[in-house]
Amino acid sequence: MRQSDCRRHPQSAYQKVEATITPTRQSACVYYAIEIHSPQLVEYLRTNQLRFFSYALYVCKETVLRHPFLNDFVLNGKKYAHTSLVVSTAMKKDVNADGKIKNVRSSPDTWVNHLIDLLNILPMFLFKFVLFVASTMDKLGILPHQLIEADPLQSSAVIVNLGSIKGDAVFHRLYEWGNGSLFIAVGRLI
Repeated sequence: MRQSDCRRHPQSAYQKVEATITPTRQSACVYYAIEIHSPQLVEYLRTNQLRFFSYALYVCKETVLRHPFLNDFVLNGKKYAHTSLVVSTAMKKDVNADGKIKNVRSSPDTWVNHLIDLLNILPMFLFKFVLFVASTMDKLGILPHQLIEADPLQSSAVIVNLGSIKGDAVFHRLYEWGNGSLFIAVGRLI
């Protein structure tokens, strides 16, 4: 087993070929946009004082539960399935335009933030080397569990709510780091 949050999944010959000819997440990325026009949904949310993002999270959860292959990912040419459904989001703590956004899973003053600050003082060649080593450890399945737990990109999906800042949904790529299967951008509710 690679990590505590996933298990190795059998691959067909076609999936092995596909993983080989599209080795990066960018080369294997599929972009899809959908606009939902539902006055009934808007009215329901307003009547029940529900936020659209809460509804979007619920719909994402239900979709992955109905289509479990959406919770799969490929790492180092091998297919894995997440054993749980973990969603990472970036939440705006302050609703004004200057409000801070925190993207670490736990509290604002964590050891991960201190580690990032420490890495930031390294010269660029050392910084790149440390990230190369960490990426290699991740591919080999030996990245420390504490880093996996604290990293928002080590999740089933990253979901951002651009509607909270009156933005439209955008096409977003998957990062080469982490094991996220989905990156979903939710736009504003009209």
